[in-house]
Amino acid sequence: MKIFSPLTWLALLALAACAQQPRWDKPDSNEAALKNDTDSCYQQARVSPATRPAPPPSAYGASSAFAIEDVRVQHERDVYERCMEKRGYSSKR
Repeated sequence: MKIFSPLTWLALLALAACAQQPRWDKPDSNEAALKNDTDSCYQQARVSPATRPAPPPSAYGASSAFAIEDVRVQHERDVYERCMEKRGYSSKR
């Protein structure tokens, strides 16, 4: 069994902190409206067509699949964040 070094744990914690979702805030809004807007923007992001080209194929098949997934996730995140901002929310990290 391999035990991680303290530096490895620190790096993992830093990555986890960076990966946290933003907290959305809107003046005079309540939790029900936030949930409704979040769900609506998330659904809009899921069905929006990708505007970025897929990365070129790789000699390493798995890395190509990961790159395509990264592009899709980033696109959905961008669409979601723009939708929330259009509805008057600001993100707090």
